[in-house]
Amino acid sequence: LGGRGETPLLIAVPPGKHKVLVDARGYRIGAVVAEAVRGRATDVHSNLELIVGRLKVASRPRATVYIDRAAGTAAPPAANTTPATLKLTPGRHTVELEAPGFRVVRSDVIIRANAETRLDLALEERAAPAGTVVLASETPGALVMVDGVERGFTPAVLSLAVGAHDVEVRGEGYGVWRR
Repeated sequence: LGGRGETPLLIAVPPGKHKVLVDARGYRIGAVVAEAVRGRATDVHSNLELIVGRLKVASRPRATVYIDRAAGTAAPPAANTTPATLKLTPGRHTVELEAPGFRVVRSDVIIRANAETRLDLALEERAAPAGTVVLASETPGALVMVDGVERGFTPAVLSLAVGAHDVEVRGEGYGVWRR
């Protein structure tokens, strides 16, 4: 009969058996045989199968997987942990991996229909939070020690991990300053 429109659709056909093809972008064509009876409507149902490809995701360390998540949104994960195998529609997708203590990593992949794509990513450890300490003394060149380790001479600008530290400044001919 040729193309007739979009479902739901009511069409008149002569009595007898008819092969009905249902086609939608991104799905396999569905075929159903229906028997038309004069004077009676016949419902025809077809379940279309989504065309997909597979994405196998692995990472070090294990991570939560997000697919095509818009920046700044809270979307549910596509997989709670790696390794994971996901079914995705063909085309370009953005894969995002998150793990506590590590930087978020993103990668674009092209998924091909009925094919498998592999993605193996290493997440970079997030740097510990740090602060800056500025030390000066009336005696330039005084030795600066942090947690028992020599870190330079005054004046000094030091980047230290957040938390408590033992800081000493030692100037020749002067007492030790500690905090």
